[in-house]
Amino acid sequence: MNDFRESSQRCYDLVILGAGVAGALLGSILGRQGISVLILDAGSHPRFAIGESTVPLSTLFIELLSRRYGVPELMSLSSPELYLKNVGSTCGVKGNFGYVYHQEGSPQRADQAQQLGVSKFFRHDELHYYRQDTDAFLARLAIQTGCVLRQNVAIQDVQLGEAGVEVTSSRGERFKGRYLVDCTGFRSVLAKKLALHETPSTLQHHSRSIFTHMLGVRPYDEISDASTFHGMPTPWFSGTLHHVFDGGWLWVIPFNNLKGSTNPLCSVGLTVDPRRHPKSDQTPEEEFNAFLGRFPEVARQFERARPAREWVATDRLQYSSRQSVGDRWCLMSHAAGFVDPFYSRGLVNTMEVINAFAARMVEAVKDGDFSRARFLPVETLQDNLIRHNDALVNCSYLSFRDYGLWNAFLRVWVLGTYGVEAHFHMALEGIGSDETDLTALDHTDHPGWVCPFGDWYRNLFDAASAAVLAVDRGERTAAEATAQIFEAIRSTDYAGSWWATASGRPLWEKISNPAERDLFYAPEKALLERRAQSARRAQAS
Repeated sequence: MNDFRESSQRCYDLVILGAGVAGALLGSILGRQGISVLILDAGSHPRFAIGESTVPLSTLFIELLSRRYGVPELMSLSSPELYLKNVGSTCGVKGNFGYVYHQEGSPQRADQAQQLGVSKFFRHDELHYYRQDTDAFLARLAIQTGCVLRQNVAIQDVQLGEAGVEVTSSRGERFKGRYLVDCTGFRSVLAKKLALHETPSTLQHHSRSIFTHMLGVRPYDEISDASTFHGMPTPWFSGTLHHVFDGGWLWVIPFNNLKGSTNPLCSVGLTVDPRRHPKSDQTPEEEFNAFLGRFPEVARQFERARPAREWVATDRLQYSSRQSVGDRWCLMSHAAGFVDPFYSRGLVNTMEVINAFAARMVEAVKDGDFSRARFLPVETLQDNLIRHNDALVNCSYLSFRDYGLWNAFLRVWVLGTYGVEAHFHMALEGIGSDETDLTALDHTDHPGWVCPFGDWYRNLFDAASAAVLAVDRGERTAAEATAQIFEAIRSTDYAGSWWATASGRPLWEKISNPAERDLFYAPEKALLERRAQSARRAQAS
């Protein structure tokens, strides 16, 4: 029961600061476990937010959380069809990752583009969440599962003690709990009080962003022939489009690309390295229009577009924490750190951390042990996720200076992400519904999503990253690094590619750009052929 009268009088098992995706999702899960949860939020729903693009691993985590913690309502966020039915008619569809490479002063070349499918191996397309409806749905779900949600509560102070925690609002209300989770993002209340954010951040990557929602954004398919040039299976408009250029990228996330959607908006954001593209005295809109003037094809996509709300401009996006858990407290997800929206990792990182935290919180409520030691694996996981994503995105930005280098480094990411998504998918298909089976997918001791089934990808990623960083230091040319990365791919044993045989959908069929396809996948094909030969010999004997 959402009893406001009790909220400042009782002691809750858990107090959550922030009712966005992280706070409301965590509250829903733990409320369903019978844990008493109070969620405090400085604002109210509905409200604008970004972080709108899912990937297969994020919706697989939705399924895992739904099954493991008995919250079937979460499945409404797992497919476009269920979203339209149960959340609202405002989401878009993500049928592909599209990457179009641009060089200032030159026409965009059709052969310098890639499109990666995200859905056919799995069971459905991914989504473009309209976050104001998504977040409001999760907030309602938190209430339905037993959480008390208090909105428009500004936090003035937090006190952490041996026996519990106390939160004081600007109106003088006092809220008590046994444990505190801060999900308030960059402006984290607890991080500020305890000086937890590193100053300056130790992360390598640097980027800043300007973004808004727009009307009238044209489908890029009306402008470019890259899709038909490569025989791509889906239009650019049916997925998340990334315009990539030296020093940054621009996202285009349509909400009006799904049959049944009534949302005419499109999420648009320009993200650049401020060391290459420093801030000026221009307004965000002026800066965006100036960018369009440098790339004619992109300008044509936006020639009829207009913002539907005010622009948002950020300073450096990257931040990190020296510590994210302590006795009776946790900084969760974006309260602990953030890198960059490239590769759409924000939502899945949040879900992975929630999965690791929730099981430990259930046990803590049972035995009263809310120590840092119990939750330390959550800190390890969060730090590994941030550090790996930092290395991944930093090297991606560095590779943007040369199409060949970017093309090579992108293939390294593809191998890792498809491999782990397929591993996760088939694990979910093969296990039962009880919690003991579902814990088989817990991984807190490896760098986040990176191939829990072996070191082959870690070694490949390290070699590729070293090659890109050598280019940045001037120690080798982009062409030399490109050749080195493809050689590392060739020499990889592909120990993790077992899933291609099991699924019947070889990895190379997921790449639409045929350039260097045979070179890139020759080892994969050879491995499958060796296994087929072994199977034939075993059958013959």
